[in-house]
Amino acid sequence: MEKSYLDDNDYGIEDGGYTDSQAKKTCIISLFLRYAAPVILMLVFGLSVVIRAMNQDDVNSAGPNFLPFILMFVSYVLSWVLMGKVRHSRRDYKFGKILMWLYIGDTALLIPLSIIQWILLMQD
Repeated sequence: MEKSYLDDNDYGIEDGGYTDSQAKKTCIISLFLRYAAPVILMLVFGLSVVIRAMNQDDVNSAGPNFLPFILMFVSYVLSWVLMGKVRHSRRDYKFGKILMWLYIGDTALLIPLSIIQWILLMQD
């Protein structure tokens, strides 16, 4: 009986796929980048603003600091990329599926709430 290609390569491990432990680690990193990294960044940069305010009279003398927002956007995009890599190589992996639907739901809530916030801020 002849072996098929799928018998040797059920999960695509030889051509760049993930094992279960690699997929789990990647999903955990993706989850961290999505939710924990922005909180940590805001705490660190918020504390730096407080420290600058204690040392100076004018907090905004250094100008606006967009670095935390850029880093949060990069962590947001990387979380999607890592989740997508897991979903591409391991379609049956439940943790990857859960992350996908969690991210889709989160984004579906984020967009209308951002629009509502923008409308309310423009009224003043």
